[in-house]
Amino acid sequence: MFPLNQSEVPGATTLNMHPFAKPMTDTQTHLQILQTTDLHAHIFPYDYYSDQPVKHFGLTRLASLIRLRRAEVKNSLLFDNGDFLQGTPLGDYLAHEGRLKNDIHPFIKAMNVIGFDAAVPGNHEFNYGLEFLKRTASGASFPFVSANVLTKKALSPLEDTHLFRPYTILEKKVADQSGKERLIRVGVIGFTPPQIMIWDHHLTGQIETRNILETAVAWVPEMKAAGADLIIALNHSGIGFTDHPGDQEDAGLQLAALHGIDVILCGHQHLLFPSDSFSGRKGVDVKNGTLHGKPAVMAGFAGSHLGVIDLKLDFDGNAWKIIEHKSSLCQVAPPAPSQEIIPCIPERPEVAAVAIEAHKQTLAYIRRPVGSIDTPLHNYFAFAGHAPSVDLICAAQTFHIRNALSRTEYASLPLLSASAPLKAGARGGPGYYTHVKPGSITYRDIADLYLYPDTICAVCVTGAGLRAWLERSAAAFRMITPGMDDQQLIQPDFPGYNFDIIQGVQYQIDPTRPAGFSPEGSALASSSGRIRNLTWKGVPVRDTQKFVVATNHYRASGGGNFPGLSGNSVIYDSRDSIRDILATYFRSHPDLRFTARSPWQFSSHPDTKAEFESNPEAVGYLSKTGTPGIIAAGPGSDGFGKYQLRFL
Repeated sequence: MFPLNQSEVPGATTLNMHPFAKPMTDTQTHLQILQTTDLHAHIFPYDYYSDQPVKHFGLTRLASLIRLRRAEVKNSLLFDNGDFLQGTPLGDYLAHEGRLKNDIHPFIKAMNVIGFDAAVPGNHEFNYGLEFLKRTASGASFPFVSANVLTKKALSPLEDTHLFRPYTILEKKVADQSGKERLIRVGVIGFTPPQIMIWDHHLTGQIETRNILETAVAWVPEMKAAGADLIIALNHSGIGFTDHPGDQEDAGLQLAALHGIDVILCGHQHLLFPSDSFSGRKGVDVKNGTLHGKPAVMAGFAGSHLGVIDLKLDFDGNAWKIIEHKSSLCQVAPPAPSQEIIPCIPERPEVAAVAIEAHKQTLAYIRRPVGSIDTPLHNYFAFAGHAPSVDLICAAQTFHIRNALSRTEYASLPLLSASAPLKAGARGGPGYYTHVKPGSITYRDIADLYLYPDTICAVCVTGAGLRAWLERSAAAFRMITPGMDDQQLIQPDFPGYNFDIIQGVQYQIDPTRPAGFSPEGSALASSSGRIRNLTWKGVPVRDTQKFVVATNHYRASGGGNFPGLSGNSVIYDSRDSIRDILATYFRSHPDLRFTARSPWQFSSHPDTKAEFESNPEAVGYLSKTGTPGIIAAGPGSDGFGKYQLRFL
């Protein structure tokens, strides 16, 4: 039986069921806003990549937490902030082989059972194509809202034709402290990153997008005129910065500065708010959970947390006003002091029941063999010069592009291949790394090797462009001081998917030199670059020399803010997914014998050491890295292992 008493659920102790400093008066009421975000097809607490259950995420566990909160605070609204459709093999299976033409998507079934009030499509909702998204959304018993995703752009935002309704107004009957029932009209507007037009090229000609802030400026007054007492922004973007120009991918602070918006729900960044991740940023109050004074929340990813905003509202006879507010997070399974996970939130059985068949079919799908390999494929030391999994991806991409361009004008150019460690610890925790053991290769292993449903591309770049590409990747590292110990090697929160490793050339990275780019990709003034001794077949690369580089569409179209990559240099663009290309590569190379050869290493700096974190079990592969400068250095933080790198 599910416990409805907070004391029976240890994981709920981070929530304050009585969050306000002062008791409520007769005309006041408590309205609770609940948020899920970036669930990424994690219906169940199951890691399909390791093929085993887990305890610390999943919608079926989060659903129990939601029911607990609703039982404690009756005046509640529940919203999903986007990116629920893609992210696990279950999502891929349902999109490609699940035969959903005449049925409701299991994730939508689960959301219907839980009782969501509204949702916004995130950028990953578009990965599987527009028709699949529309068919999926049509099964929802709640509205999808997005004001800046359009089927036809007009001269002004108010005249646009939208893929989904731009906003909805929910009429909610709430009881005040005197017991009197009152009506509050809650306006809910949605925003999706306009960069979907870059990230998903198949959308071209089908939809268009607008700048998030421009759209909000136009629509918020309309919502007020339509009778909204309170306006909540379902913002599938991160917190960002107030003064960032142009189409900001993370627009939370910009929205918070806009008059008329009362509450901001953020996502996309896979981070937590309130948390110290945003300490010191102008306009952000971590202690009070506000952006420019307005309550905000961001609940991690994969169902690890539930976001909660408690609002004390007062009705003065004419209008509702927010008198007090509190933002907080509740973790499904908080870490114990021993770094083990406490199994504190049970799964909600009626939610699991509507998706269990899809789960079983996914398990059968991921266990199908596609080939075999004689060596382990992992990326535990990708930021230290050894990533066999990335090297294998590059080899498969090279195999595909060489065949695709064999009869074109580009066949005679040097062919390189770029990929990145897509699962690289950090926010995902110490288990969030690629690790494929020797032996039979299954679809589960393919999904572990390549996390996203990206498609293959090829670009033509010059030697100068190639160097700039690598300089952008080298922003992953902090600046290291020669001759010092105990320095941190990796920039915090630098995403692994932006650390491109390019096979086919050889180069060194020198982190004792200033970075040429910020972690976000802005060019920085630098007297000399970090990329040293860049060669092709042992010969220094010339600035004017031309290369073909195999990569994914996200990167080729400008994803990650890499210099010179904005779509203009694309010479080959295919709908073939890199996962399918990997499967084909294994089938074309039965009993694959693969030797990883890193194209890069750090420049030598005697008596210089730096530290980084990785999976603690990675220590078993130290002798096979080919990088003698890495040694184990004991336990790290939050379950990670600490490693020391000597710049030999």
